Amino acid sequence: MQRSFLGFGRQWHWFALMPALLLACDDNDDDLSPDQAQARAAVAAKDNSGILGVTQEVLDLTSMALLEKGVSGGRETTGSRIMAPCFPTISASYEVKKSADSVVYSGTLTVDFGDGSSCEDSTAMRRGKITDEFRYVIAYQDTVPFSAMETITFDGFQRDSVKVDGAFVSTYTSDGSHSIDVDDAMLTYPDETTVRWSGLLAYRYHDGGTNFNPVDDTKSLSGSISGTTRENVNFTASITEDVLFANQCGGKHEVPVSGIVEIAASGTNAEVDYGDGTCDTSYTITVNGETTAYDFEPKNI
Repeated sequence: MQRSFLGFGRQWHWFALMPALLLACDDNDDDLSPDQAQARAAVAAKDNSGILGVTQEVLDLTSMALLEKGVSGGRETTGSRIMAPCFPTISASYEVKKSADSVVYSGTLTVDFGDGSSCEDSTAMRRGKITDEFRYVIAYQDTVPFSAMETITFDGFQRDSVKVDGAFVSTYTSDGSHSIDVDDAMLTYPDETTVRWSGLLAYRYHDGGTNFNPVDDTKSLSGSISGTTRENVNFTASITEDVLFANQCGGKHEVPVSGIVEIAASGTNAEVDYGDGTCDTSYTITVNGETTAYDFEPKNI
């Protein structure tokens, strides 16, 4: 099976701005009280913010790094962010094959943060390396003029104090489709607890219509994932209504503004609802018919 994954952009101050997609409940928790189920759903949602946040951050990072190294026609980044406050060493080794019909870039990109000393802001520390093996095809006589595959892996990479492992495999084309296939990825926290997940997600960028101005552009996310939370609880989560991010929300553009995620674990169901498209920082979790409102943590905005 072919696999590929991910990209990055400009502010490194957020780790994960999409708290949803998870519920917690192990095989012996069929009799959880409503309060217990709600509490576990909230904890699991925060775990998932790490999953989706690191996914998007790495995607944006490698996208900007490829662009810097002259690999043209790459995937889109999220908004107009820059690589700050960290300034990694970026190296690339690739070949370019040209023909009458196409240009093909293939090679390896490395983004190296070293020991983290390149980061000016201690609250947004990055350490270690990200490696991206890529193949980009620009076709001159094709209905889909651009396609790409990337496999992204990690060598001691940490976002703040959280370590990232696994292989993220990404495929995308110039028609706007972008799928991300993850097999047993893992986040490891300072207390040695872990979050593991696998699944297939799809991103799609939507042009708001204003040329050379990304402010009115949006990005949607669909798909499903499954794995275990930091409490070692199994989960599955499916996006039943596309989760939408809006650049027009300014400093909150990494916060989802609408979309619904259905969560199932050990016979317990939950729903995460991101709202009606308003640029706010709130979302709700419904368990056993009881709905509770939450806010994204300010430090993640």
